Amino acid sequence: MLRNEALWFRRAFAELPTEALSPVINIGSGSEVFRRTKQPHIQDHILGPLTDAGVRLIHTDLRQEPGIDICGDIYDPDVQTRLRAVEAKALLCFNVLEHLEDRERFASACASLLPHGGLIAISVPYSFPYHPDPIDTLFRPKPAEVAELFPAFRLSASGIVECESFGTQLMASPRKLAGWLARLVVPHKGLEHWRSAVDRARWLLRPYRVTCLMLVRMPQAAQ
Repeated sequence: MLRNEALWFRRAFAELPTEALSPVINIGSGSEVFRRTKQPHIQDHILGPLTDAGVRLIHTDLRQEPGIDICGDIYDPDVQTRLRAVEAKALLCFNVLEHLEDRERFASACASLLPHGGLIAISVPYSFPYHPDPIDTLFRPKPAEVAELFPAFRLSASGIVECESFGTQLMASPRKLAGWLARLVVPHKGLEHWRSAVDRARWLLRPYRVTCLMLVRMPQAAQ
């Protein structure tokens, strides 16, 4: 997640009452270290303000790491049972869709976790380098294309958010610059990660852009 992307959601959540959001499931959340240290704007601008407002957060991911509350595949019936037991009113789905081969199935699984009025906050890269985790399908949609995956929901807010460039990131971090140059010269993490490093050169001067949207489940689609 990028800083301006996080700020967009911070403003969107600030307009909603706590009771409309809590509890919220953070799908593909990453570890606590990822959320607080590697990408601290996630904690500073989204998770921290939500917690301060009294929203209960449940973090879920495929990998069992510190800070993960429910670990497992969202398609696993046992995981689905645990997620439904949360009785979530909202889901966070940040930068996940581009890493999925079957987006429709994933969208259906997410929708099944929410009641009438339930909210999904989604971000997906719009102009961004290839970044496998473990794959990148190069899904770079506009908001309406994402909304089509969730026919039971209406689009309540959306935007394509302009963020920093890769060059700006490198200028702010000599360590990041050294790491990127090393990956270009020696593909020690494999060809896919080398391809990602090469592709980032296209964003040295132009800004990243991210599709952000909020969806609300419609009454006729309630379970």
